[in-house]
Order: sequence, then structure tokens, then C-alpha cells
Amino acid sequence: MKEQKRVISVVTGGAGFLGSHLCDKLIELGHKVICLDNLLTGSMQNISHLQNNPHFLFIKHDVSNHITIDDEVNYVFHFASPVLLFLLLESMLIQLFCSININKM
Repeated sequence: MKEQKRVISVVTGGAGFLGSHLCDKLIELGHKVICLDNLLTGSMQNISHLQNNPHFLFIKHDVSNHITIDDEVNYVFHFASPVLLFLLLESMLIQLFCSININKM
């Protein structure tokens, strides 16, 4: 009898807290999981237990850049966070407050 084809799911931000738990659940449900993460805020520790699983693939990748997945993907779960945007805004606010303080001198 022919083996049923596995559902393939991509999880962006898969090495983060929420993404790694989603990877666990999808593997448990029988999915093949392709985990994309640039590890800016995620951690390999969150997915280390999945590294030897034949149905799990980790790709270090920033999802703001294009990537081609050769497999036929059934689902994409987008858990990658725009951390750089927050860092940029934080930096801009710091610069703004510093210039305000300098102008008051």
C-alpha cells in the first residue's frame, strides 16, 4: 500500500517561543515542518530536540528576503516578528529625545 504524503508546513519564526511550540505540535500531528528563523530573537535551544527528527528542517533565514522552497507547501504559519522595526523606532526615539535635550541647553 502506498504511504500517504505528509502535509508540509512552513513556520516562520519557528525558533522563537511560540513558533517552536507550534513546530512541536505540527510534528506531533504528522506534518513535515520547515522552520525558518534568522535567530535574532529565536534560539536554537527552543528547537534542539527536533534537530534529529527526519520530518523537521531548520533553515536560518531572514524572511524579509526571498526564499524558494522546493517542496509543495500546504501551510505557512507566519510567526516571525518585525523586531528590526521596533529597534529602529526605539533608536529614532532616543535620537529625538537627545536632540530635544541638546536644544534646551
